[in-house]
Amino acid sequence: MIPIIGKLISGKIEFIHNDVIVKKGVVLTPEEQEEFDLLREALHSEDR
Repeated sequence: MIPIIGKLISGKIEFIHNDVIVKKGVVLTPEEQEEFDLLREALHSEDR
């Protein structure tokens, strides 16, 4: 299951095999980085 992706990072991320990354050339603001970190943590916790 994929967690809900917030509006702040929608369109700025890319899903790859078992992970999520920031698209090339995109710089996240501190707020976006926090949301991205939470999303990535949620994805990794579901793998276990």
